[in-house]
This record gives sequence, structure tokens and C-alpha cells, in this order.
Amino acid sequence: MKKTGIYFVGNVAAKATAALIVPIYAFFVSSQNLGTYDYYITFAQMLSPLCFLAIWESVLRYIIRESEVGKKEALVSGVIAFCLISLAIVVAAALAATLAFPSLARDVSAVSTMSICVGLAQIWQYFARSFGETKLYAASGVVSALVSFGGILLFVCLLGHQLDGLVASYVLSQLTLIILIESRLKLLSKFSPRYVSMRQIAQFVKFSTPMALNLLLLAFVTGFGRILITNVLGPESNGMYTFAMKFGTILTSLGSIFAMAVVEEAIIRIGKADADRFFQSVSNCTLFLLIGLGGLLLPCIQ
Repeated sequence: MKKTGIYFVGNVAAKATAALIVPIYAFFVSSQNLGTYDYYITFAQMLSPLCFLAIWESVLRYIIRESEVGKKEALVSGVIAFCLISLAIVVAAALAATLAFPSLARDVSAVSTMSICVGLAQIWQYFARSFGETKLYAASGVVSALVSFGGILLFVCLLGHQLDGLVASYVLSQLTLIILIESRLKLLSKFSPRYVSMRQIAQFVKFSTPMALNLLLLAFVTGFGRILITNVLGPESNGMYTFAMKFGTILTSLGSIFAMAVVEEAIIRIGKADADRFFQSVSNCTLFLLIGLGGLLLPCIQ
């Protein structure tokens, strides 16, 4: 519950900001631009696990249980080396797609930039969690949400850049999150090519690839409706659908707060005798709690 509370503080800012942005979407952003922006985000969330093979899962799996400083730095170096390789591949693929389809240059650049930013932000957030810096994780979420909200006020409301303003605000919020965590943990200073082990990177990839596929398919299931609406009915219809879904997202995202805390505790308990009892207790309590919260929130949304 303590970890859940910390993650709640970090995530509630993002959820509250999402609720505050709803009126802005209604009055300052056209349905077409909102639908296109949501289209970009849908593809970015689908592609980021593929671009980085969900390496953040390996970050949490291997670093959180490592106590020796030297071994932790070696693991960090391996992850950063993998990120550099992935980054080069994604940039090269985006440039090739832009040259091959000049008419889609704006779309390709937006989606690729958002995919890179969300992937790196995820990795750096998992670094914070794996180093036991849950408060830093929470603070980064709050700051990122505030930067996103401020960016929308500036770029969208004041300057009138609807689609470009939304994309710029999103990218800026993710970069701010990365910079904040990096300024505290100084992960790049721990990077050294001599610590990089291809065998270790292969182990990371072997562990995280199935999870990358899982995340890709999950993102496809949740985003398929938006892709279909945009391609068949147009961005304007997707904008209306996205606007309505903002209310549902605030409710359904509460479950992820519990999931983050449970995953960490589960990794720590690997091989221990009380692991089964822990899973049973947490699963039952979380289910009842979420059903209760859902019952309370439904009349509020109505």
C-alpha cells in the first residue's frame, strides 16, 4: 500500500491533467486535429515496445535485485548500449520511410519522434524504479504532466498550433521526464563501453522480447478501434470518439497504479516461500478495491 500510494501521487497528476485538458480539447482543438493526434499516439504506443523490444522489462527484472554497484553499472551500460543501437535503427527507418513516401513525411516524423520519446521515457522511469527511487518516479510523473499541460496552454491555446502544438507538448513532457531522472541518477555517466556485454544484451532481449510482443498486441487491441475509425470514417470521427474516451481512461487507468507496485514486490519475492500467498492476497484485495472504486466513480462521471 505504501508503494501504491507513492505511485498514486505520481500518476494522479497525469490523470488530473488529462481531466483538465478535456475542456481545452472541446474549445481549442478541432475534432479532426484531435483525431489525428490520437492516431499518432496510438501508433507510437504500438511501435515503442517494438522499437526498443520492451527492454524496460529487463531493466526492472535484473537491476532491482542486484546489490553490487559494479554489476549494476555493467547492467546499466548494457541497457544504454542497446538503446543507442535501437535509436539508430529507428531513425534510419524513419528517414527511409520519409524518402519513400514524401507525402507522409509529417506523419512519419511525428510518430517516430513520439515513439522514441515514449520508449526512452519508459526506460528511464524503470531505471528509477529499479534503483528504488519510487519518489523520483512519482515526481517525474508530476513534472511531466505539468509540462504537458503548460505546453498545451502555450502552443495550443495561446499560439493556436493545434496538431503541432499537441505533438510538441507530448514530446516536451517526455523529454522533461528523462532529463529529471537523469539529473538525479546520472545514468549516462555510469555508461562505459568496456562494461557492455553482448551476452548480457542478448539475455535482456531474450527476456523482454515476449513481453514486447505482448505489449504490441495489447496496444493493437486497444488501438484497433481508433485506427479503424480514422481510416474508414475519418480523423474527425476519431476525434469525437477520443474525446468521449477521455472520461473512461481516467477510470480504467487506476488499475495500472496497483500493477506497478505488485510487479516490483513480486520480483523481490521470486523463490521465496510466501510468493503464492502474496499473489492470492493481493489479487483478491485489489479486485475488490477496484470494483468498489468503480462503483463510486460511475455516478460521479454520470
